Amino acid sequence: ALAEKSYITPKVGVNAIIVNENGEFLLEQRMDDKCWGIPGGWSEVGLTAEENIQKEILEETGFNVEVEKLIGVISRKPNERYLLTSYHLLFKCKIVSGELRKSYESENVAWQKFEDIQNWHADHKEWMKFYFNSI
Repeated sequence: ALAEKSYITPKVGVNAIIVNENGEFLLEQRMDDKCWGIPGGWSEVGLTAEENIQKEILEETGFNVEVEKLIGVISRKPNERYLLTSYHLLFKCKIVSGELRKSYESENVAWQKFEDIQNWHADHKEWMKFYFNSI
């Protein structure tokens, strides 16, 4: 009965821009399409947005992060690749502890220059441009 009365709502993703002193970004080369993207993932219920991004970054990169600020929200409408509407919270984060290690979800996790990446995952290149426009 609950399902009949509740709205179907968009999925919520969280992603983190993490940049080092050399202007390199912490990026993940994904296992699914071998492309590079901004680390993050789908939010889990029961956690705040900040707790979700901290959990995702720890799982995917080995780093504990502190959320510095919400850069913005990016909306993605359904398309051939993604069947559901989704909102992506793009956070600026800084590393507080940990050491770089990839998860089973990743081909690779590495510090990369934006201009060196040719094969971006989905619309993550546009998300990076969104970040550059915000600073």
